[in-house]
Amino acid sequence: MADSPVKVDGRSHYDETNLTIDLLETLVGQDVVEPDKVPMRTVRSWFGAEDQEAAKEIVRDLDTDDEAPFVWESSERGEGHVYLIDYDETLIFIDHLQENPPWYERL
Repeated sequence: MADSPVKVDGRSHYDETNLTIDLLETLVGQDVVEPDKVPMRTVRSWFGAEDQEAAKEIVRDLDTDDEAPFVWESSERGEGHVYLIDYDETLIFIDHLQENPPWYERL
């Protein structure tokens, strides 16, 4: 099962990659580049009801990915804020995800 592109919850790695790209493109489109930030609750509102948990996972994954020009400032009092470090680096990162999706090597 480890090599399967489908997660236990039914989402595939392909779906998760597309959701990640959609999130990054939305942040670019909204011009949420440092020093501007957007609350995590707003980020979650951009996802459908069935993808609310995926939104949290994607934000967590992007925040811990050293290659992603993305920051999540979590907060004890709330969910915190997210922002992009650099506009152009984000476009390059999106292109990289589209051309070399992380799940492709697992197939």
